[in-house]
Amino acid sequence: MLSYGAGFALWTALALTKAAPGEAAGCSANLTERRVAGQSVQLRWGAAGRACNFSLTGRSEDGEATGCQPAPTGNGSYGCILRGLEAGTWYHLRIEPLADGEAVNISVQTDPLPPPRFEINKEKTTLTSLQVQWDPSSGKVDLYNLVLFDHDSKKIQEVSIPGRISKMENTFSSLIPGNKYNIVLRAVAGNKSTPDLHIKGSTVPSPVKNIQITVKTDTIHASWSPGSGHVDRYRLVLLDNHVPVHEIHQEDPLTSYTFSGLTAGHLYNLSIITQAAGLESSSFQTVRTAPAEVLDLMVTNDDSLDALKVKWRRPSGNLNFYNITLSHLGSVKEVKTLQPPVTETHFDKLTPGRLYQVTARTISGELFTDRMVTGRTFPQKVSELKAGGGGWLRSLRVNWLPPAGDWERYRLLLWNRSALVLNTTLEKDTTEYLIHDVGLIPGRQYSVDIIVESGDLQSKTSCTGRTGQHARPGSVKVQNVQLGSVDNEKERVLGNPQINFAINTVKGSSLASNRNNYF
Repeated sequence: MLSYGAGFALWTALALTKAAPGEAAGCSANLTERRVAGQSVQLRWGAAGRACNFSLTGRSEDGEATGCQPAPTGNGSYGCILRGLEAGTWYHLRIEPLADGEAVNISVQTDPLPPPRFEINKEKTTLTSLQVQWDPSSGKVDLYNLVLFDHDSKKIQEVSIPGRISKMENTFSSLIPGNKYNIVLRAVAGNKSTPDLHIKGSTVPSPVKNIQITVKTDTIHASWSPGSGHVDRYRLVLLDNHVPVHEIHQEDPLTSYTFSGLTAGHLYNLSIITQAAGLESSSFQTVRTAPAEVLDLMVTNDDSLDALKVKWRRPSGNLNFYNITLSHLGSVKEVKTLQPPVTETHFDKLTPGRLYQVTARTISGELFTDRMVTGRTFPQKVSELKAGGGGWLRSLRVNWLPPAGDWERYRLLLWNRSALVLNTTLEKDTTEYLIHDVGLIPGRQYSVDIIVESGDLQSKTSCTGRTGQHARPGSVKVQNVQLGSVDNEKERVLGNPQINFAINTVKGSSLASNRNNYF
């Protein structure tokens, strides 16, 4: 009798042997459907021939034989279901026609099965750890994949456990006391995995601590490290000079609460009490509400290149003093400390065109409230602006010296009298620009504006310039041109209609006319 290894090798060799020419017949199987489950495989195939008979046999990767009796399912189709298979296991199957025809070899892997039990071991749960345990899945499993998420569904840890170990458990450590977690378990075999199993758990709760306070002018927002696990309720009490002014009870665990309708700049005492199973643990904090921010804060430049004026209205509530800070790109340039009666100030010796941040800080006790606005000094104009043809008939060269201070770009406008010929934006480092290919006329005077742009502010400088012109002509001969079209012809030839010269019109050998023309 052959061993399994030799028998399986012989079976594989037979399965890979091709039928000789002429042996393939209409009963060759054509696989049309494959359904794989954890412990069964359903196959369906078609055949061109009629009244075909097939056998379906195979072995698992461990050498266990399997098979089923195919049966017709109608319309030339056949099917067979293999049952009682081992989950997560490879099976090598062969559909073979009993008459002539080619056999079909198929390899399939059954789906792995999930563990029948998955739970948290509460006896091993501590302040910083959670232990999970499960029963092994039926069949084959290569590994178990465990993922720990926090209560916000953020992945915290992930681990893979070999599928053949004797103890199916894992401990997640370095966790936060009293936090809630969601653990997902998935059994993996080959490239297949089971649906996720979810369980929830919490580390051992601890008393409320790490109280964090955020205040506004009329609110106090308190948050703390959660005392999760089994908590009956929290009781929060806000006291003014030992007299309760607000008290709330919360049946479900919470980690924050906001008290509203309070007095700006007032000093309160806050108690956070955790209640569970008749016991209490209290934490205390002294809290002051923030002062109100200034009203109608405004920064203006009054068309000044180097100064900004700041104005505001005094807010309600308690206030010790103001700090008015001028900064640029996060760098503080000047701070002025002013008493509450003052509601305006100014900053000078600033840079033209620069955007500044002005922060008005109201201070009461150890707390402050900021309000920030921006203001920009007026940009400086360019200097030494010049424009000229430079010998070019249809071009203008424009140059200038850059302004002092900050600016973002230039805008160049070219005017032919009141008609805008060119409107273009230039980079900040440009100091010269050649205007061409815009249909300039030789010898004509144009107006040029250079506008310095800084934010939404602009400073304009203007000049005029004339394109180059032709040398004065000695004589121009125009043939076959009607007298009425001479004006058009001379502009084509000379370009500038403002040049004055005489045109003699000759008819035959006689002088027909003499015209003074202004080109």
